[in-house]
Amino acid sequence: MPDYPPYEVGYGRPPKATQFGQRAQPQRSSGSGKAGPPDLAAILDRPIAAKIDGKRTFLHPQEAVLNGLFRRVINGEVRAIQQFLKLCDSAGLLQSQAAALGSVVHLPDDVPWELACYILQREGPPPWDPSVVASYLTEYEADLTLLKRLEKEVRAKERACTKHVC
Repeated sequence: MPDYPPYEVGYGRPPKATQFGQRAQPQRSSGSGKAGPPDLAAILDRPIAAKIDGKRTFLHPQEAVLNGLFRRVINGEVRAIQQFLKLCDSAGLLQSQAAALGSVVHLPDDVPWELACYILQREGPPPWDPSVVASYLTEYEADLTLLKRLEKEVRAKERACTKHVC
């Protein structure tokens, strides 16, 4: 060990023997610390803070995008207007009232009117898939048979009641 002149050890003054030596490094974990890829769906569903009419509020990210797009539409940006019109068209907002209501619908002749109205409510306007119509038709005929049987039973009970005072 080399001889050093007298030296006072203290705060900011380490011993000369270890002054420039190897220091112990802090303990680090062996893993990289990352938990995997981020949950993109959770990020896209997280509310966003926004200022609307001077008030701070939280919006769904899609609502925030639409608000920003609409602001650009109001400012007259052509690309924003085109994008806004495409979004409105895809949402069905640009159809005329008559088209949206479907004022004229041609129903198949081989399907009873009541059943066709029921299918129209469930499946939308025709043309319908033949297998779908067949399944509805089978169920419809089974229901009609059941209704006729129940009607006969009720009439029989009514006749029995009138003959014998119930």
